[in-house]
Amino acid sequence: LGALGLATALFIGSTVRAEPSKPKVTLEAARATALAAVPGTVAKEALEQEDGKDVYSFDIKPPKEGSAIKEVNVSAETGAIVPSDDGDEDEEKEDGNDDHDD
Repeated sequence: LGALGLATALFIGSTVRAEPSKPKVTLEAARATALAAVPGTVAKEALEQEDGKDVYSFDIKPPKEGSAIKEVNVSAETGAIVPSDDGDEDEEKEDGNDDHDD
């Protein structure tokens, strides 16, 4: 919506949803950052919102046979790697020890 359209919509009481901002970091640049951190093949990639911030999420399959897929998140704002929510799960898959007494 242009400024006039937004003002008109607000004036008549309509709910206007702002368009998401365009990420400052490109998908290609974020992918390069993720692959530099965890070499391998990207199995899945997406632009997501975590804690109200845009992040590129990459699932990377390391080249070593039998290695678990790693999730790497890259800030769409700064291009820096940000912690992923499932870091502990990946470590459990790698060593085969889930620390549960079965």
